[in-house]
Amino acid sequence: MTTPMINVAAFRHHIEPYAIGAARPTIDQATRLAAREFCQITGMWRERATVVAGATNPLPQLFTDLSATVEKVERVSIGGRKLYSVAFIDLEISDIDAVGNARDICEVNDGEFHILPFEAGAEVTVYAAIAPVAGSMADTAADLATDNTIPEFLFKRYCPVIAHGALFHLLSQPGQSYTDPASAGQYKTLFLNAANGQAFVSDKGRTKARVRTKPSFM
Repeated sequence: MTTPMINVAAFRHHIEPYAIGAARPTIDQATRLAAREFCQITGMWRERATVVAGATNPLPQLFTDLSATVEKVERVSIGGRKLYSVAFIDLEISDIDAVGNARDICEVNDGEFHILPFEAGAEVTVYAAIAPVAGSMADTAADLATDNTIPEFLFKRYCPVIAHGALFHLLSQPGQSYTDPASAGQYKTLFLNAANGQAFVSDKGRTKARVRTKPSFM
């Protein structure tokens, strides 16, 4: 279930004519930021990861091979046994240290997931909505060499939307030859309108499926 990836450089020729003078590493990072925000809003990038619980919680980090962060856990199972999402605030102290057959999964710290009770050696399968890792506009070409890919479907189906998001980040930078706050605001509106419009499609899917059960999102 691994999504094909594409280098962020593929978006450059859709962006460079509207941000003349912007360095390519800066354009690439703006593209990555836009892709992250689009995935966060829409939940469209879903992946499956299977990890083996070690001797103690937390679980091994998820989706590091994709340079992505978990935005929403949608389904978790151990050997076909469904686990349920639980908020940290609803846990008892005894829950955190309990050992046995896992029933729940909880995000204890940012990106740190615990199965409760803890079940050593359990093979845990996680389906989640994820997003490209965050970066900063100061990232260098060397930084981007390790985190330079995003899902290919963003280019094939949403290239103009991602370009609009990238242009918002670029043109809103202060003190640059291409700085243009007015145009940046217009691109931001175009980007958000398109992303928010796709969020509903992502939740229901293009099969027009009716949601039959109450979601157990974290």
